[in-house]
Formats: sequence, structure tokens, C-alpha cells
Amino acid sequence: MFEKLILKIVQDEMIESQEELLKKVESLSQQRIDQSTLSRKLKKLNIAKQDGVYKVEEKKSFFSKQVIRYISVAEPNLIVIKTVPGVANSIALVIDNEVETKNPDFSGIAGTVAGDDTVFAAIKSPSTLDMNKKMFEKFFL
Repeated sequence: MFEKLILKIVQDEMIESQEELLKKVESLSQQRIDQSTLSRKLKKLNIAKQDGVYKVEEKKSFFSKQVIRYISVAEPNLIVIKTVPGVANSIALVIDNEVETKNPDFSGIAGTVAGDDTVFAAIKSPSTLDMNKKMFEKFFL
């Protein structure tokens, strides 16, 4: 709920403290938000203090080199993530952790099965298969 507002404020203004951002969010939303919630939202949105002001940081890759070879759809409800050898379990763990933390982007995922270089992600609704594939591509590539 507050994510879009926080993002807009940080992009449009030079915010120097969380307190200043907190007051601005509460003022514009007319709702109370506590500091711990704001901190979680900043982390989720990849916003951090740089040169004394809050800015959106570039997305950092989970891995130091390209480890995903490709992502494809296997109808009716699977997404196949092909990796370099030895990495699939790590990819599956990242996906499962995102599901467990209730990341709304990952809400359509039932679970994963991983081998050495392949992850199968079971998608709850076949109608969201392509959307979830794009989400994985955005998240990992």
C-alpha cells in the first residue's frame, strides 16, 4: 500500500532521514506507519541512503556470474529454470524463501523441486504461467 508512495517520494524529493520520509508518507497517505514498517518497505523497494539522501539502488544480482541458462514454460502448470550445474538448489531456495516471506510477486507459486541444474516451479493457476515466467526473468536475469 505504501510502496508506491514511498517510491514516488524518494524519486521526486531529496529525503535525508527516515523520520523525514515517515512524516511525508503519513502526511500524504493520511495513515499512520511505524518506523519498522518503513524500514521493511525501504529494504523491499531496494532504497538506501546514498550521499546523504535516500535513493533507489540498482538491483543487485543474487549471483556473481550468469548462472541461469534459460527459463521456459512446461504446460499446464510448470516453469522450468535451467541453470549451470550445482546451482539449481540455490535458485529453488531463493524462490521458496520469497514464497514463505509472502512476497506478493511469488504468491502464485505452489512450490519447487530442484535437481543439479534444473528447477521445476509449480504454478497454482495455469492462466498465470506466462506472467510468472516474466516475473522469474525479471527477478533472476
